[in-house]
Amino acid sequence: RAISDNTADGVVHEYQVVGLDVTDRRKAEELSKQQSRILEMVARGIAQTEIFEELCRLCEAGIANSFAAIVMFDADIKNVRELVVPSVGDEHAQWLEHEFPRVVAPKVRDLLQSEEIVSSDELRKALSPEALETGTAAGIAAGWVVPVRSSADGDLLGAVGVMQSERRERLA
Repeated sequence: RAISDNTADGVVHEYQVVGLDVTDRRKAEELSKQQSRILEMVARGIAQTEIFEELCRLCEAGIANSFAAIVMFDADIKNVRELVVPSVGDEHAQWLEHEFPRVVAPKVRDLLQSEEIVSSDELRKALSPEALETGTAAGIAAGWVVPVRSSADGDLLGAVGVMQSERRERLA
């Protein structure tokens, strides 16, 4: 909105412009639509895998150059029950399907038993050189993992992770 203050002879004496950035409001509206879509999927009884894929895409939409993953453990948290990584390329899908449960998931599970968030730096310390090499080849430079816990007893059920193709400086 613009307002001008003119003198009697029509010369502009003052000009004021007021702008309103609606970016955050639009992002919040879009997030609300996506959340509603996911809740609708749950209400309609859509398969859990499809809901997890949608949740991953929701995470990816909010973080540039990223892909998200959801891993769910079985009841005794010894094995991977489900792994959903919808945006990973075909060249890495096979490794994720066969090697992630054996190589990475146990380390993530162990770290999440005592942590509420696991950074890529912590994962690097825990993973084998082979797993790190594969992650680097997949374009993973950074990321974080948070636990999915039972609201009833706090037991670890799974994890949500977001990986990025470039490292960023840690915020203090």
